[in-house]
Amino acid sequence: MAFAAPMLHDRGCGWHLDLRSHIMFSPDNLEGSDIARGFWKATYLHETAHWMRYQSSTIGLLLTLLQRAKAITAMRAFSELPQPSRVDLIRRLRSGSPVWSTERGFDPNHLGEDFALMGQSWLDLQVVFTLLFDANGIDGIAWQYDEALGCALSDAWRAAASFPGMLSHPGNAVADHLCRDRPKIDSQTGRTITTRSLWECASTLDELRTNGLTSDDGAQLTELVRYKLDEPEYGAPWAWANSQCAGGTTPDMFQLVVHLAMNPPLPFWDTSTTATSWEDLYPPARFARLYRTVAENSFLHEMVVRSRAPAGLLEEIASLSGVPVGKVPGVPVFDVGSHPAVAQPTAGGHNAVVKNALTLSHLLDESPLEAVWPTIESVHVHDGDDWGQWLAAMQSRVRFTAPILMSFTDGHYSAGSVEPVLSDVDMAAFVRGAWGFCVLDELIQGRPSAAAAQLFLPRDLRIETSVEKFIDRYVSDPGAPLW
Repeated sequence: MAFAAPMLHDRGCGWHLDLRSHIMFSPDNLEGSDIARGFWKATYLHETAHWMRYQSSTIGLLLTLLQRAKAITAMRAFSELPQPSRVDLIRRLRSGSPVWSTERGFDPNHLGEDFALMGQSWLDLQVVFTLLFDANGIDGIAWQYDEALGCALSDAWRAAASFPGMLSHPGNAVADHLCRDRPKIDSQTGRTITTRSLWECASTLDELRTNGLTSDDGAQLTELVRYKLDEPEYGAPWAWANSQCAGGTTPDMFQLVVHLAMNPPLPFWDTSTTATSWEDLYPPARFARLYRTVAENSFLHEMVVRSRAPAGLLEEIASLSGVPVGKVPGVPVFDVGSHPAVAQPTAGGHNAVVKNALTLSHLLDESPLEAVWPTIESVHVHDGDDWGQWLAAMQSRVRFTAPILMSFTDGHYSAGSVEPVLSDVDMAAFVRGAWGFCVLDELIQGRPSAAAAQLFLPRDLRIETSVEKFIDRYVSDPGAPLW
């Protein structure tokens, strides 16, 4: 089975945040017509709010670390193959046969036991990523989810340990047993509520906070949001939350609960957390427990008004519900050059994403509600003619809250064009690292045509190297640079 590409998107208009390359895509021009501007602003807020919530949450950081661990696992498995076995691997890659698959699982008859063990680790990481992000993607897969979860969290910890603020990996005897119960899907919320659907629902409700709309545009946008919330992909969590609360809930409370749900404590960066349970780790399970508490304490709704809440309310709701909350270990300086560097083959793009998360969390340390209710400025409030210059100024103020690279029909913009997160050289390395990871990922799953299409990169930034050359150069010598 091949796993679907993980994306957060506004399906109606084609905008999306690709969580393979971590690049935001828009099919629209930066500057639209007067009539379209309000809806452009709402969609821009929807997608950039995805990035803000993903980057500022512990579950988002964990998902990125799972991806980084996948890249490291594949690199190690390929590099340790003896040359005769590598020839057979290259043949398999060119034929479009999966290198590792859940259908075959552990298969020591293919390239040896060590390679099979690495494949088991890679598949565990992929399965756990999918389970945590969108459990619908594991339907039909027969897998030992409890064992996979323990091993994947251990590998993610190992992938985290070289970043500032992270704790050293304690060894597999400890790290393989971080989660002490079996993953399970809540019987009430089922697969209609996933981590992905919680993020989609929160970003859809963000659209209601779009500023600068005319009354007619505001009415049309509200109707569009209502229509989207009727779809399970966007509205199932909202419908469930309203069903729990007498008189319903509010968008502001919903987004506050989503924030708490997305921040389980993890022992990678919290010495007081020595283990976790599935109920404390899995965002939909946390969301359900939190909302049941909100429903039982209706006065809490009165404390959240117009995207504002009193100090300590996050802690009060978490305490009442018994849901533990952690946070990303903020690091004050975005240092691209220190190990692991952004140019590291296949993992460099994820290195930059992790470092962005660590820096953003530091900036949000005293104002966590900015992550609950993102207030990202839109380019369409500018009245002048120099859109590019205004966008650059806007992004320099929020350089870590917008995706590192955004692709519009009329050009590319990095987060902070005046003072970008990445220099031109580092941005090129970021794109090449994303390319290397995604090509390798697609080849392992037996999808060479998807690897060649490079849909995870903007069209004019796609690498002018064929999949065959990638296989010849990289798989034949895994230590070689990707360019």
